Amino acid sequence: MTNSSEALTQNELNTAKEKLLREKDIQREEERLEEQKRWLATKRLMLHGQYSDWLNDTIVNRTIIPYCKSWNQNIAAQMQDRLPREIRDMIYQHLWDYDPDRTSPHLMARQHVKQHYTFTCPYCPPDTIAMFPRILDIAQCMFRAEHGDLSQLFDQSALPHYLSPDYIGELTAHEIGVSFYKSLNEENLLQCQSSRIKSVLQNDAFYLGLPTSELIRSLTVHCNIDRYRTPPQKHSLSSKCRHTLSETALVRSELLKEDFASLLDIKNKKGFKLHVIMHQCYIRLNVLEEVIEALRPVLESFAQDDSSLTITWTYRGHWDNAMGPPCYQLVSCEITHALEASNDPLLDDPEWKWDLYEVLDQAEDIILPEHAKFDVEPVNISKASNRSAINRFVHNMYDLGEINNLTARNVIAQGTDVPSESEADSDASDGCKFGLCAHEDDEEL
Repeated sequence: MTNSSEALTQNELNTAKEKLLREKDIQREEERLEEQKRWLATKRLMLHGQYSDWLNDTIVNRTIIPYCKSWNQNIAAQMQDRLPREIRDMIYQHLWDYDPDRTSPHLMARQHVKQHYTFTCPYCPPDTIAMFPRILDIAQCMFRAEHGDLSQLFDQSALPHYLSPDYIGELTAHEIGVSFYKSLNEENLLQCQSSRIKSVLQNDAFYLGLPTSELIRSLTVHCNIDRYRTPPQKHSLSSKCRHTLSETALVRSELLKEDFASLLDIKNKKGFKLHVIMHQCYIRLNVLEEVIEALRPVLESFAQDDSSLTITWTYRGHWDNAMGPPCYQLVSCEITHALEASNDPLLDDPEWKWDLYEVLDQAEDIILPEHAKFDVEPVNISKASNRSAINRFVHNMYDLGEINNLTARNVIAQGTDVPSESEADSDASDGCKFGLCAHEDDEEL
């Protein structure tokens, strides 16, 4: 009897131990699952940005970038100690060659710069575009005159790190900067808007102590003629108008001369390549002619100093967000020979105008009708013109659609008293009242 009770007690103890062990196993499994749950929750948060932040802050900024700077500074120092300048220049030149395993093409930037420079469409890039994408990336940045934290641009590979003294030292960065401009000159890739000429020629874009005005030997200037036009009047034409001959200028000559004046500061013009692209949305050849006359002293200084000067006119009214159309829809004409023409208004139209008329006739189906203003331009005013003719001329520099479009695009300033369509029609119907009818003593407009 005693043995039976002892055996029963032992079985109960074993059962209790097994139950306790199973409960501990379950508890451990629960703890493991809880830990895994926390890890999965953390991983989910990391996938939502924390991982990227950790990677950038800890790995990139604290480890990769310092290592890259140390490695590049070491190799740059060895190059300075062991290689002559001629060999270093050969290495620098290689930095601007295209290598798909080393250089990001940045297709859209390349296309955008190419559009402005070569007038070609994005479907047929020339060899120079394929060979120098990184140069074009930087040229695009300079063309827009964009500034920012250069150290960030270098660290994020938005600009080549080998232009940063932080990576390769001041001496090597300076030498590579010189090779950069040399490559731009060889491929004629450096360009800017006319309002940016001074900054491109004088500003050291990469803060390397470069004499940019001496290094730049080739420049393409994009001159938006509409930007320089005399602003439209803020009031409607009426019998109270008292405009003078001084107000009949079609363009703001002083602003033009101011923007292009920095070109005269180039000391050595011999061998310099200057390409001026004059583009219009609204085609008014009298406006173009005044622009050429205003810039004549600057442009002739290059023509007389054994430099290469090219002047091109192009129509951009059908460009979409600064991106040009296919090649067969481009409208452009070289008008360099306009500098040889006389500026006497009493003479017939010069040869360059006839060449341009021929281009416009061939592009009749491409030019938007509302942009073709060369057939309805007012005739130039003479000193003998009376007050009525002067008033009419001043108010006929623009039509209403032209004002609204150029104002919407921020090309010209918004007038506070621009006439509405009904006011314009009213003025036309009351023409004789305001001296708009043709009289014998009025010059034909």
